[in-house]
Amino acid sequence: MGGTPPADMLDALDPVQVSGDRTAGVWRGHDVPGPQSRHVEAYAWGGLTARAASRALWLLVLPFALVNVAGWMAPHRGASAFRGAVRVMGVVVTGLYVSFAAVAAMDFAAYQCGGASDRARASCSVDTWWLVGEGGVAPDPARRVVVGASVPLALLALLWWLTRQSRRAYERWGEPGSVDLPSSDGPAEDGLTHHGFWRGQGYAVRLAEIHLMVGLAVVAAPLGQTASVLSGSRAGAMVWWTGVATVTVGMALAAVTRLRRRLPAGAALGWGLGLTAVALLVAWFTATPPSPNDPAILPGLPLLFGFFIPTLLPGVIAVFATAYWHAGARQDPDRLRHALTPATVVQTAAMTTLAIQSGVVLWVARWLGDARAFHTGATRPDIEYAQAFEVLARAIPWALLILAASAGLAWASVARRGIDDAQTRADQAWSAIDRPRGWSDGRDDPSWRSSWRRAVTLPSGSLSALEWGLWVTASAGVLPTFVYWVLWTREKMRQNWTTDHIEVDVGWLTLLPVSLCTWLLTAIPLVAVFVLRHSLTHPRTRRTVAIAWDVATFWPRSFHPLAPPSYAERAVPELKARLQRLWRGDVDQDGQEHPGAVLLLGHSQGSVLVTAALAALPPDAPIPGRLSVVTYGCPVRRLYQRHFPAYFDDTLITTAVDRLTPPPAGGEDGAAPPDALPAWRNAYRDTDYVGHRLLDPAAPLRGVDLYLPDPPTPFHPTGDPAPPTRAHAEGGYRRQSTLADIVAAEASRLHHALHAPQSPRTPHHLEQIHHGQNHLGQNHLEQDRSEGEPARRTSPI
Repeated sequence: MGGTPPADMLDALDPVQVSGDRTAGVWRGHDVPGPQSRHVEAYAWGGLTARAASRALWLLVLPFALVNVAGWMAPHRGASAFRGAVRVMGVVVTGLYVSFAAVAAMDFAAYQCGGASDRARASCSVDTWWLVGEGGVAPDPARRVVVGASVPLALLALLWWLTRQSRRAYERWGEPGSVDLPSSDGPAEDGLTHHGFWRGQGYAVRLAEIHLMVGLAVVAAPLGQTASVLSGSRAGAMVWWTGVATVTVGMALAAVTRLRRRLPAGAALGWGLGLTAVALLVAWFTATPPSPNDPAILPGLPLLFGFFIPTLLPGVIAVFATAYWHAGARQDPDRLRHALTPATVVQTAAMTTLAIQSGVVLWVARWLGDARAFHTGATRPDIEYAQAFEVLARAIPWALLILAASAGLAWASVARRGIDDAQTRADQAWSAIDRPRGWSDGRDDPSWRSSWRRAVTLPSGSLSALEWGLWVTASAGVLPTFVYWVLWTREKMRQNWTTDHIEVDVGWLTLLPVSLCTWLLTAIPLVAVFVLRHSLTHPRTRRTVAIAWDVATFWPRSFHPLAPPSYAERAVPELKARLQRLWRGDVDQDGQEHPGAVLLLGHSQGSVLVTAALAALPPDAPIPGRLSVVTYGCPVRRLYQRHFPAYFDDTLITTAVDRLTPPPAGGEDGAAPPDALPAWRNAYRDTDYVGHRLLDPAAPLRGVDLYLPDPPTPFHPTGDPAPPTRAHAEGGYRRQSTLADIVAAEASRLHHALHAPQSPRTPHHLEQIHHGQNHLGQNHLEQDRSEGEPARRTSPI
């Protein structure tokens, strides 16, 4: 599966699609002949995350995705206070996102630049536009702002449309109708086994309406304040205070699930639309000609920023405190890490919004005309913006420097801890291999040894280094943010809470040129979109770039409904439905049923989808003796169990393994043979930077994890290059004979179980589904090897 066409994955010229559509589905290739014949299918879900390069544009709402991921990092599933804190931060991030669009369009372009000639300033680019310029359709300041409001309103309409379309394509897949959930947090409380976990439309629709309502209020409030200040309209003042109250109520509704569930469908969105319509009408029909006494900046927007930004630091602290408290209540040994990580992710989302959007609006201001930050006593430019924008733009290079330095130091201190263990495991595996005559040992080459140690060092230290880097950077930003807010508040109070911009002495931070920082911040999102777009359509780039994106878009949009869609909301139910269909088997001409069995293979992110599908299977599913699972390059423990402990843990895995294990057979005591292996095998390498073990080495369940040395042998013909490491490459896993033998053994076991004499029905076929990761062009494994036949070349399916 993945970006590779089904014909290439199945190694067949004429594969037949048996379910799904053009985006994702199951394709069947040629059957494997022999005494243990079986069908071979590929579940191609790459269209949900790749192929369409336009999907990279979702990176523009990366802060929303970060907030949504942080919500799933709860220490345990009953953390209701934690979920409420994260959802409040999601509303704040949405409000800031729309506020920046309003600043660029309503304030910079429509109000300041469009009215430059009114204030006898130099000509501004918008001042000559037929719509809002001098002599245009909307020459009055308030009417120009109404025209400018079309930009943030169009942004909200785009977010609504994208959310609606993606909900149809992802969240409504499967059974028609909606899921009747006991509460909107039922899936989050019950975990992956909840029947509605992958049906996000059942518990996120009202939250999406609340976010849109807050966004509309952010547009309506400045319109009302503009009418109130410029024309003295009482209706405008009412709109302003109603908008502020709407934002406050929206935050409360996002935090408290019971309040949100009591809302009638469409009530929040209808209220926001009505408020915006009233604000537009009031601002348009109470407009007055420009006056020299008009404020230099758009009224209302600085107050909105003064409402949102002070909530960021307390919000991050609330996320940390609630996570720490919930983890302590369960005596979590990793209490501090499970509290720091979600708080850091939320803070990263907020700071990303502030920094990137500051760079964008500063670039827009400088494109429109002469733009400068407010300075006491300086001549007013065409466009004047708050000093805080420059502060944010100048702070980001320092933050990146701190991140790089702290991550580098952390990597240097922790990366080498696992080398000795990896060396011991590799030497033990290689010692069992006889060295062919005339071959060389790569371990005798110092450069090869050094290269191998680097390959082992990268996966053992990179994740911890990134965590430490983010923790240090987030912690280092708390104190400067607090100090600036205190200085800003004190200066605001000294000036009797003026509606004009104020200036705060930031000292050494002004050493960095703001123009360079602005271009840097503007270039970051554009470069990121280009890189992600390239990685989604080019397998070689995808293996290193899009892994994090697949993790971020795995979870349902329960904490930020405007985030990128979750591909798992379609992939997991579709895979589950296919398993149930294959178990039912076929019916011959005589009406006799021939049930089937399934050998399910998953690589990388595909192994996570396999785990989720197993958890979603109903209790009466015919799993024992009818399903075997083989995973490799599996990130369940390294990534998911580490950062999402409430939903991926050893209990989830051991329960799935127990369900897969067939009942004991033979023997008077009914016990299974002592050498019996579980029906879930997981292969891992020490050089794999994504996947590793599935269970803790101290776990009582044995035989699940299988170590594969990388490379399989250090020997090579003299004169040839030494064998390279294969790391996370899917092809490297499936071409290793040990894994091929495991697949053949599992297929044989299922075949014998299906044809056992005690079976009440005579099975007809054995299915083999390969559910790989779409990080590579070839992400599936076909092991067409019959009992007694020599191993043949594997091909992707």
